[in-house]
Formats: sequence, structure tokens, C-alpha cells
Amino acid sequence: MQVSASSFGQLITLKVENMPLTNVLREIRKQSGYDLIFPRIKISDDTRISLNVRNATVANTLKTAFSGLPYSFEIAENRVSIKRLEDPSLFEKLINKLYSSSVSAKVVDENNQPISGATVKLKRTGHSIMTDGQGWFTFNGVNDDDVIVISYIGYDTKELVSGGILGLVKMTVATSKLDELQVIAYGTQSRRLGLGAVSTITSEDIEKQPVTNVLASLEGLVPGLNITPSSGAPGAAIKVQIRGQNSLNQQSYGAKPYDQPLFIVDGVPVAAQNANVNALTSLGGSNGNIGDIGGSSPINGINPSDIESISILKDISATSIYGTQGANGVILITTKKGKSGKAKVRANLNTALNSSTRSFNLLNTEQYLTYRREALKNDGINLTT
Repeated sequence: MQVSASSFGQLITLKVENMPLTNVLREIRKQSGYDLIFPRIKISDDTRISLNVRNATVANTLKTAFSGLPYSFEIAENRVSIKRLEDPSLFEKLINKLYSSSVSAKVVDENNQPISGATVKLKRTGHSIMTDGQGWFTFNGVNDDDVIVISYIGYDTKELVSGGILGLVKMTVATSKLDELQVIAYGTQSRRLGLGAVSTITSEDIEKQPVTNVLASLEGLVPGLNITPSSGAPGAAIKVQIRGQNSLNQQSYGAKPYDQPLFIVDGVPVAAQNANVNALTSLGGSNGNIGDIGGSSPINGINPSDIESISILKDISATSIYGTQGANGVILITTKKGKSGKAKVRANLNTALNSSTRSFNLLNTEQYLTYRREALKNDGINLTT
């Protein structure tokens, strides 16, 4: 037991732990100076409470002290009358019974088959039961606004208001990342059963990024995948590398090759792969030769909105079917197919603004002519002769 008290006139400061209620009332009377009257009731010493108030009024202190106990009080001038709450009458019990009813329902799966052993919990009280062999459960003493939580392994948890249950609750199978299908070399497989290092990017992930080259949308989404744009020009080549450099041989002009994966679209290898298809100066090319610097990307011709998914095969177990062509990894691009149903039209519009990061101070006409005259003079050229 711990008691700390201070006198502030009629304001109460009191902190007790597991103290008999009678002792608490004596302390309140001592601090407030109020007379506490107990007409025709007796408070048992077994009734113990914990209280922590600071600079509280007598009314608030007593309200906190009697919380959860069958007592009430009235304050008149400097007197406090404490009364025991009367038990509810038969009529009041009937009214409470009308507002509290039972709820029965049957829990089934997506095929309307009963689910036995599902956990059903009343959120207000925390009381839980399980469905029987036919999927039925019954809860007694449920209010119309009570929330019932139904859960079962492998299914999404449902929270329903008791008034809205109509006798049949259909559970939906929980979807997990491990149950997603991945496109691999010889078909599709579940991520749960996959052994190779495979990452999959869906059309939802691609649509979040306003890019014209789908390779740019992979940046930051796949572990171990490096995306390197060759320039900022529209349609410029984007180099791709999986798990770093694999070759140390140098090319004819001395540059180290950029080991890129094998690109396959709908099961067909891309003829140009991701090599530059031209080296125009406007696209970053320097001398018109097709190399690793500059040029445009052949993948840029694929509309990102037409892609269903992209699978990146990284390790040898995932790329073994491709032999040496898959030594640097494989990127499988699957495009969208037609689906049954009503025709849908979808339009996207993206805008962007580019600005120069720095500006140059240019010569005016007079300054330019001064430099030209000085250059001619240094070369010994006399324009007058």
C-alpha cells in the first residue's frame, strides 16, 4: 500500500494502491472537510480500490473511486450521502434482454462448403467460440452494434456487425506473396515452390512510373539489378546488368563490355537484344559507330502499358535452360493478352518539364570580334593585305 496526500482546501490529491474503500473515504473526508454519511449500508473491508487523483474536486474523486462499484453519492452543501445502487427490477431486466439477443450464422468457403473449427470472437468481451462440424455458431447476449470477428487458417479475417449477419458468412482465401505465379523458362510456377532466384514485377508496379522505356521502371524494384541510362535523350539506350560484371575482356576500342542479360518477349528472344540500334549524335553517339555509349534502345519500342509482367532470372538454377546465352541472367517480358468481357478503353497522359542545370555566359558581337582579331594577330595574319 502506498499513500501520498496533500491539503488543498476542497481539492483532493490522493494516490493509493489496493487500499480498503473505507480508508479511502476517511482520507477524502480528512482532506475535504466534508461529512460522509452512510445511511443503512455497510461497506466491507474486503472492498479494495486503487486511486490516483491530483487537485480533483470531491465529486470527481468520488466518481473515480466508485467506478465499477455498486455505490452512488449525492452532495448537499458540505455533506455527502453514499447509497448502494439498487438491483435492476424485473422490467429493467426484460428491457435489457430485448436489447441483447443471440446471433447464429454458418461459416462457409468460396464453394459454399462449411468450415469447421473456425474461431468466432465477440470483440467487445473477447469471448470466443468455434464453429461446429457443419460450420454453425451461436452467440448469446449480443447487442446489435457488437462486432464479431471470424478467422480461420488460410482465409482472410472478417469483422462483421452482428446486426448485419444474415445466417451465411462466406470466407475468402487469403492471398500471399508466396502464392503469386512467376513466369520462368518453361512456364509458370508458384513463388512458394520456386527454387531459383527469380524476381517478378507486375503491370501495377510498371504503371506507377511514367516512363517510355520499361527498363527504366525496373530501377530500385529488383535486388541485384543495375539500371544505367546512357543519356537523357528520349529513347536513349538503357544498360541492364544482373549481379554485377561477369566478363573481364576488353572490347576492340579498349572499353570493358557491359554484360547484359538475355531478353525474351513472349517466349521469343529479341533479335537486337538490348544493344544500341543506332548511334545518332542526338542520342548520345559520338562518331557514328554503334558501341556501348549512346544510341537508342530496342526495348523502347515496347509500350509499357502492354506489359503484363517482367520476370528477372538471376542464378544458374533459373537460367540453366538457356545455356551460355543466359550466363548474364535472363529477363522475361510477358505482354498482355485479350480477355473475355466488355471492351475497355483506357487513356493515360503524362507531362514533364526539363530545365538546364546551369547556364553559360556567351560572348556578344564586340567581344567575339576582339577574340578573333587577337587570334589572327597571333597567327601573323594581316587582313588588310
